[in-house]
Amino acid sequence: MDGTTGKPTLTSSPASGSASPPNMVELPGGRFAMGAADGGREEGPVHDVEVRAFAMDLHPVTNRQFGEFCAATGRAHPDSPRWERLPNSFSTRPDHPVVNVSFQDASDYAAWAGKRLPTEAEWEYAARGGIPGARYPWGQEEPGGRRAQYATRESEHPWRDWRHSTGHRYTAPVCSFPPNRFGLYDLAGNVWEWCANWFHDYPDQQVSLDAPDEGWGMRRVLRGGAYYSTAWDLRVSRRLRVFGGVGGNGMGFRCVADLDEPRTEAPRPTITLAAERTADQNGTPDLDGVNLRMSREVELCLGMSAPLTDADADRVSRLGFTSVELYVTWETVENQGEGVFDFSFWDEQVDVLRRHGLRWVPFLIAGPTYSLPDWYRRGDDFRGLICLEHGLPNGTQSIWDQRFDRHVDRFLAAFADHYRDTDVIEALLLGITGDFGEAIFPVTGTTWTTVIPGPYHTHGGYWCGDRFALADFQAAALRWHDGDLDLLNRRWGTSFAHPTEVSFPRLRVDPDDDFRVDEPTAPGTYAVSNSCDRRRWLDFVGWYRASMNSLARRWLATTRRHFPNHPIYLCTGGDASPHHGAHFGDQCQLAAQFHAGVRVTNEASNYAHNFAMTRWVASAGRFHGAYFGFEPAGGVDEKGITARIYNAATSGTRNLHFYAPNVLARQSCVDTWVANYDRIEMGHPETEVAVLYPDTPLVLGEISTGKVAARVADLRDAFDLDFLDDTTISAGALDGYRAVVVLGGTHYHRETLGAVRRWARSGGLLAVLETTELRPVDGDDDMDPVTILRRPGDPDGTIRWFGSPRDPAELAGPAAHGASWAVPALTDWLRANDCAPVDGVSDLVYLARLADRLVLLSHADSEVHKSVLMPDGTSRTVRIPPNSIVEVPIHPAGRTK
Repeated sequence: MDGTTGKPTLTSSPASGSASPPNMVELPGGRFAMGAADGGREEGPVHDVEVRAFAMDLHPVTNRQFGEFCAATGRAHPDSPRWERLPNSFSTRPDHPVVNVSFQDASDYAAWAGKRLPTEAEWEYAARGGIPGARYPWGQEEPGGRRAQYATRESEHPWRDWRHSTGHRYTAPVCSFPPNRFGLYDLAGNVWEWCANWFHDYPDQQVSLDAPDEGWGMRRVLRGGAYYSTAWDLRVSRRLRVFGGVGGNGMGFRCVADLDEPRTEAPRPTITLAAERTADQNGTPDLDGVNLRMSREVELCLGMSAPLTDADADRVSRLGFTSVELYVTWETVENQGEGVFDFSFWDEQVDVLRRHGLRWVPFLIAGPTYSLPDWYRRGDDFRGLICLEHGLPNGTQSIWDQRFDRHVDRFLAAFADHYRDTDVIEALLLGITGDFGEAIFPVTGTTWTTVIPGPYHTHGGYWCGDRFALADFQAAALRWHDGDLDLLNRRWGTSFAHPTEVSFPRLRVDPDDDFRVDEPTAPGTYAVSNSCDRRRWLDFVGWYRASMNSLARRWLATTRRHFPNHPIYLCTGGDASPHHGAHFGDQCQLAAQFHAGVRVTNEASNYAHNFAMTRWVASAGRFHGAYFGFEPAGGVDEKGITARIYNAATSGTRNLHFYAPNVLARQSCVDTWVANYDRIEMGHPETEVAVLYPDTPLVLGEISTGKVAARVADLRDAFDLDFLDDTTISAGALDGYRAVVVLGGTHYHRETLGAVRRWARSGGLLAVLETTELRPVDGDDDMDPVTILRRPGDPDGTIRWFGSPRDPAELAGPAAHGASWAVPALTDWLRANDCAPVDGVSDLVYLARLADRLVLLSHADSEVHKSVLMPDGTSRTVRIPPNSIVEVPIHPAGRTK
């Protein structure tokens, strides 16, 4: 054995002196080499780990065992997967491993059974079976068809291994395959198994299993692979990362028990499940005395899971929300066949809302794989998105197959006929595509979105590999070049002989991170080495985004036709990376054309990050006349509640959305919500400074979205600012600002650079960070950039260059990613040119000016005293309590009240 000399022992009965419950294998402690040098990046480096003796369940927890737990605790059974011809697998397959259990479900079962979940180290130690360097639980050989249940020829998935057969399409009964040398079954395949850890990079040490800050991105870890996995996933070193611990229909678990002391017979411990905990037990908070009411014109929406109960609605009403958002997928109303609509479930939900004086925000979703009715998803007419990286389908409806538009129209028409003339709808949210419903292409979504359709291929990438997409791209490419194929070839550096040969740019895929069934991988990249490559890639990304805009336009037009008077929001998200297919500015302009709005889903708990993610939507929305709203995509804690309220109140937000756990997770969250509730409003910020969003440099890879966000965050610490993009600049938005900051990158649209230069020559202040010259994207590589902008030897009037590769002292270290190195000099320069930004100090205390007051936010854990320069030129010291928002009134003319 790998550093051990003891032997495993099976405990078949609770014998006297045994330290473990029955049907467990006692494993001796030992030292082993954890990880792999030839796996994914997260599996290395290989490092020595020592584990203490412990006992592990013989096999994964079964449906029968989990059913006993549910019966004893009053817990609902987990949902059965929608496996074909297996409508109720939880009840009919008792000896199969339980699935659709979250990390919390597994933890609660383990506590009830007097056990716990294994750590990653314990799981891998057990899986290796004492075989040094084992690749699989049985050794080095691939599983074939006789060692584990995985995706072989019976599987319905396109990555299945046609060479082998296990005899099972989905899960297999536990212990169907031979055990490893420790006598443990099903450590490869069948179901992924939850571990106790948050994910962390090797060889970092996890200080606490309860502290997500010790992990990366708040992701939990599963091990072992599942019935739909490839053989690569069955390796003992494979680590699956899942955000937040959400379950899926290939996720199960097994338990372990400590062997430190002999076990004495005792009744199973009584535990209080999460849904039953009181405020004192860190569960459902006490709302006695809470009865908030929104008096301002703000749509305050709480997202909840259906079915909504009267108790749920009472809590929502007490917390002062105006509405509840519920996911109304096409599948929930027409799953029995085309034309067979059933709204009875939603009618019951509407009745609950009305009883408590609440309104409804239905999230109308048709396109994502989980939203499609079974009859459509399995029918001949369905055409899904296909990625260019691997040529594999996703399960989300192709946005280029416009035959699907008739189903969208039928879905929206039926919903409108049923609910349009009621008074219950506050606003409509449109979920048009992607993993969850945002107006972006698939990026991630391998957890709860798989419950209905089962696992599917998804990752950040370019999802235009279907025949409808290619035909559209070929037609668009010729249209851009006036039908002249020779012109296209000259501009792109290609040699297509016929229009049908026009193809997508060839993407490079990282061989170390190529294909994974269960978790997203990096998008493919395109090498830009000359001006032809640059034109071709920009044309491709432009078409990719335009395709998303075309889908959004069709949805907005159809919805507005059926709902002529209701507020409508296009749901979008992400960070506007090229592969997302979203251009937030264009989406706001498009929404305004239909008297609609945009809700962006990308906030979490850090205010500066939230600002960087949402201010483009806020700026473009205000400019084009589209209302807008903000929604979280990450975890929201007490500081996140305050940060999100402040961001909404100082951005002009009309719609602010929270999810129920954001506010109800614990009593301190409710207390923070109540303390800041009166700060929620639709305030309109006043600022003289904007940043030029570097969209073209981002597409070309000259700057990353991470660097853009970091620089915006650093600038926001010093002063408030807006975003400008190519569209708003072409429409004259520059005239509304005294100063503009270029965040980086070299290539921009010629029209944008020309407008910026004319604006600067007429007195505007242009600050350029890091780069030494700004070139038109349509220029040749050897052109003289004098027609645009080049860094001079000295500051040049109203154009100032801050930092460059020639200034290594300014750009050394972690600060180079952000803009903190430029803030002091930039602030001094602005003030010297009669542009006095409110604040001007980098101290993690944020300040915004509204029409009649200054609004400050501090995330500090202790009280802060901040000196504030008032608009009338006087200075005032403001006291800001920990994690709070403070207002300082001012007269419209700028004098302090």
